[in-house]
Amino acid sequence: MKWIISILILPALLFASEMNYVVVDIDSIGYEKLQELKQHKSLKWWVELENQLLTLVNKDNIDALQKEYKCNTLPIAVEEENLHFVKRAHQKDLMIPGVEVLGNAGRTAVVQAQKSCVLGIGQCHDSHYDATTNSNAVHASLAPFAPNTVVARQTANEMPSIKFSTRADYSKLADSVDGKRWKATVDHLSSYNRYTHGDGVIEARDWLVQQYKDLGLEVSTQSFSVSFTTAYNVIAVMKGTEKPDEIFIVGGHYDSISQSPSTAAPGSEDNASGASGVLEMARVFAKNPPKSTIIFINFSGEEQGLVGSYKHVDTMIAKGDHKKLKAALIMDMIGYTGDSDLDLLLETADVGKHLFPIFTEAAKQYTSLRIVTSLRPFGSDHVPYIRKGLPALLTIENDWDEYKPYHTTGDLSSKVSTDMGHQVLRMNVVTIGMLMDQD
Repeated sequence: MKWIISILILPALLFASEMNYVVVDIDSIGYEKLQELKQHKSLKWWVELENQLLTLVNKDNIDALQKEYKCNTLPIAVEEENLHFVKRAHQKDLMIPGVEVLGNAGRTAVVQAQKSCVLGIGQCHDSHYDATTNSNAVHASLAPFAPNTVVARQTANEMPSIKFSTRADYSKLADSVDGKRWKATVDHLSSYNRYTHGDGVIEARDWLVQQYKDLGLEVSTQSFSVSFTTAYNVIAVMKGTEKPDEIFIVGGHYDSISQSPSTAAPGSEDNASGASGVLEMARVFAKNPPKSTIIFINFSGEEQGLVGSYKHVDTMIAKGDHKKLKAALIMDMIGYTGDSDLDLLLETADVGKHLFPIFTEAAKQYTSLRIVTSLRPFGSDHVPYIRKGLPALLTIENDWDEYKPYHTTGDLSSKVSTDMGHQVLRMNVVTIGMLMDQD
């Protein structure tokens, strides 16, 4: 009889413990309410994905949760052992058989799939370093799933932070940014085929060199090899007026790629937008001399695996100048928006997380941007600095995954929003000014 009872009870227990993935709407819920939700007794674990909280909930508790929060139960059978984080370039990278996408934010997705299926993700032209897994990976890379993780967070849900004073010189910096001038620079750089292995990128290099010289800056080019091609970083130095031994880097790659790069690679959004942002910030600080030294860098070889930024950071360390670095600000794809919501992703790692409050405060006071933050860096020129333990942060538009002309000959200047780039640059120049005022 005992065995019969056990057999009858076991299925009942299994049924009672059945779990479901539930997505909770946390759009602008606020820090206190978000913390309260995360402690909700019905949640086994959670993953914060910007405006959504992916949770695992016993199905018997879903009704109680829905009475308090707006929820959506995913029609996916739970297989916790097959959960993974995937850092990826675009959503299309995840559209393969056997992969269920549970949610995504920043540049990370939560997927459920047999590992053999997920390993097929990311067949692409280049190789990017994955700072979390400490390995070289293609455009999409696996990382172990970890419950109770913040993948990306809205500023509205951040813990209240220190308030920075509004100063007239910060307003002057912000107002010195000329959005139309920046867009004209994007237009011009887009006229060059900036493929790393072509001739047009050399023409773009020379044009950039001349622009920095016209501003009176000390300009040099740094050469390195990319698959038997010599490529060049363009480096312009603006000495600080009060703290010249304190260094800030403002960088963005100027090389481009497409599905037919030998024919055309205009790369307007990726990344004439960021490269032009570097030049525009140099123009602003040329009129508003900085207290600290700023090194403006247009990297090359980014599309072949961050080669230019690795070269620069290695050289900087060899000279000992890395000890002077306060922050490296990298701009990649800053000019596209899919709608009227000008949302921007700030991406760094623990070494740079102290920068978040300053960027978000600058955005709040001087722009119309909506900020999202992530501590899962991937695939751009901030990664080499982070890998070496240096504070670096990427600014990238949060609609990047919706940009269909990415890495195609259709990445044209007409797709770039003057307002988006203008707002990003207002935030960036004010942030650098605020950082320079810190002791």
